Formats: sequence, C-alpha cells, structure tokens
Amino acid sequence: MLRRFAITLVSFGLALPAAAVESVKVRYASDLATSGFEPFAVTDEMGALFGMKRSTDMYMCFSVDTASDNERRWSELSREIGAQGLSTSVPAIPVACVEIR
Repeated sequence: MLRRFAITLVSFGLALPAAAVESVKVRYASDLATSGFEPFAVTDEMGALFGMKRSTDMYMCFSVDTASDNERRWSELSREIGAQGLSTSVPAIPVACVEIR
C-alpha cells in the first residue's frame, strides 16, 4: 500500500530526490492524532486532504484508499440509504501522512 502511495505522490508532482525519500517519515493520520498532532486545512492542489501539526513537526495527509474498499463502502451506504441495510461494517478510509521538512 505504501508503494502505491509513493506512486501517487509522484503523479501529483511530489517526487523527491531518492536520498530524501528514504529519510521521510510516513505515518497514518490516526497514529498522529493519538500522538497529539492536530489537523489543519490545506489547499488541494497537491492532492492532500489536510495537514497534521504538533509544535514544529508537520505532515501532509493523503488518501490511500483502494478501489475495491471504496466500492464496498458505497455499496453498503447505498443499501443503508435504501433501507436495505445488511451490514453496518465498512472498510475504513486509510489516510497516510508524509513528514514535511
């Protein structure tokens, strides 16, 4: 999944030199939130959903959802809206955050 995430970053023009990529931290938004990071708004020009900040540490956060999980979520939500709710369990939307230096 992180490989696909790195490919997504490159497709949005966020390619970094190879040495920099190896030293950049990638964490899930939920991990940052439990570590005291707070969200902040960003523009969507680079594809980021939001940022997370604690003191001087900052991360930009991106969706790393899969097509099959997205399809399953929409299918379950459509059934629920149509009063045919078969399941209340849907896949979470993974959000990975890249450290900004």
